[in-house]
Amino acid sequence: MLKVFALTLLLFFLISASTGWSADKNPCRRVFRVGALNNEPIYFHDDKGVVRGVLIELIDELKRRTGCNFDPSESTRPMLVASLRSSAIDLTLISIKTPVMDQVASFIPMYLGTRAIVLAPQYAKKKTTLAEALKDKKIIFGSFIGATGYYKANEIEQLRKEQRLVEFYDYSSMFAALKKGKIQAMISSYVVGSYFMVQMKLTDFSFTQDKSDFTPVGSYYNPKRLRGDEVQMFSKVFDDIVKDGTMARIYMHYVPKKYVEQSFVPQDFTNAH
Repeated sequence: MLKVFALTLLLFFLISASTGWSADKNPCRRVFRVGALNNEPIYFHDDKGVVRGVLIELIDELKRRTGCNFDPSESTRPMLVASLRSSAIDLTLISIKTPVMDQVASFIPMYLGTRAIVLAPQYAKKKTTLAEALKDKKIIFGSFIGATGYYKANEIEQLRKEQRLVEFYDYSSMFAALKKGKIQAMISSYVVGSYFMVQMKLTDFSFTQDKSDFTPVGSYYNPKRLRGDEVQMFSKVFDDIVKDGTMARIYMHYVPKKYVEQSFVPQDFTNAH
């Protein structure tokens, strides 16, 4: 009788373990080290020196849903790659999927993001398209140092070959250069770009969403640092955060709703108000 009970109990635990991750079944006792790029409005210091941004609010939500703790640390793009490779950090958040990062880490998707082409006033008036801008040798583009960002590989290769690319550390300095006329165009994240269009009052500039191109956004992690059940945990929680409208609500603290609603695929904003 005792053997039957023991076998029944073992079977119960095996079945429970196979039904997927949940916070009740898997209490979290880890502190995850998160690499964070200083890139407004994702992660930045406000006028009082307080760290704010979408990433910080996402971490708060992850803490609430998982019970885990997270330790964010500022990094540059090259340092982020090196830190993932060396296990100095465990994961990133709100990262776009890129070939460079794919070489050093594994990816958990959250949503598909769209990109936008931003053009200086003289080209906005002409209603210049992205294809036309890429062909115009007088137009200088802005991008990130050592990264493709939302550019396609052939676009960034062409602009570098033609010496029509100025590289920056973050969106803030890139948009500032655009406003001052140091560059005439850039391809940005649609949701982040809309933040700077509003903040910098770039009303004479054109800002056009590219609805034909989608980029996966999510989390890169070091496979040596995360167990299979932890990967499953993040995958489920990320999916829930997007589908229940939480991710949209976080972005709406920084970006007007009309832009946020067009920024994610799938678009499920039933509860995002």
